[in-house]
Amino acid sequence: TPGRLTDMFERGSVSLACIQFLIMDEADRMLDMGFEPDIKEIVKMCPKTGKPEEGWGADGPKAGTMRQTLFFTATWPKDVEKSAARMTSTDAVQVRIGQGEDGNKLTANKSVEQVVRVMKETQKVDRLKELIKKELGRGETAIVFAGMKCRCDDIVSDLHRAGLGIWVRAIHSNKEQWVRDEALAKFRALTTQNRSGERGVLVATDVASRGLDIPGVAMVVVYDFGRALNSASNGGVESYVHRIGRTGRAGKTGRAFTFFTNEDAGAAELAELLRGAEQEVPKELEALSKEEEKFRQEKEWKKGRYARGGGGGKGKGKGKGKGKGGKGGGSGGGYFVRG
Repeated sequence: TPGRLTDMFERGSVSLACIQFLIMDEADRMLDMGFEPDIKEIVKMCPKTGKPEEGWGADGPKAGTMRQTLFFTATWPKDVEKSAARMTSTDAVQVRIGQGEDGNKLTANKSVEQVVRVMKETQKVDRLKELIKKELGRGETAIVFAGMKCRCDDIVSDLHRAGLGIWVRAIHSNKEQWVRDEALAKFRALTTQNRSGERGVLVATDVASRGLDIPGVAMVVVYDFGRALNSASNGGVESYVHRIGRTGRAGKTGRAFTFFTNEDAGAAELAELLRGAEQEVPKELEALSKEEEKFRQEKEWKKGRYARGGGGGKGKGKGKGKGKGGKGGGSGGGYFVRG
């Protein structure tokens, strides 16, 4: 991790003075996790940015005096864009795949069949059992993404009790590393070398939504879509793109099923993403999208009203503002970047 690398540098265990390539994979995630200060320190330890040929080649007299910086990220939010600009040269090249003309539009892999089902929170467990029974074929594997570590364990228990005849394990940060490694090794074997026909389900938090490359995962289930309507945290659509990206890899097709409730935010963004990938948008999601937009407009209207200040009352008292009407006044005034 960036923090571990800076610790090693401070102890004198490693030198970055001759680094020619500085590569940041999952750059958006690293910034979300608060690694930017450590990344800035690492950049300071490396040679200044520039083209490799400016250092006269790997074996030239100025070898190691220039570095090339590469960002890899599936999403391109403003904070990542700003960080990339600070860490790369002014003539950095941006390569966007499936991002639209402006390059800032979130898109989903069209090789993945996406199905969104709107339901109540209490219906999720039974719907998941039905989904595994009907959709997960012999010898296929699936990843189920849940929003909390305790929920992962609960889902595993529910699936065990259901007697579905499947291999199922959970991985999250509360599990010992050897337990996670063992579960991943078994899941990988079921996915890539399955001769027994056994079905496998891995239940995980977002610890498995990035960096996990197992070609052949047949299905992804987004059990918990994302943030709640009254939450300020990120999540929702950006996490969704990463999660469904665990299937339909290496030229293969995949399926993604999403459980969406009326407590989830991001209905409008999800509907737009589905349309962009030429997927069906369910009527229930369209309805939630309209409700969400109405909620946002009301929130913005109230925010603007409080910022401007209320109108004068019906009494004869003088308001603090300069309102002209009434007898009282108002009171207030994959991106990839290389450089």
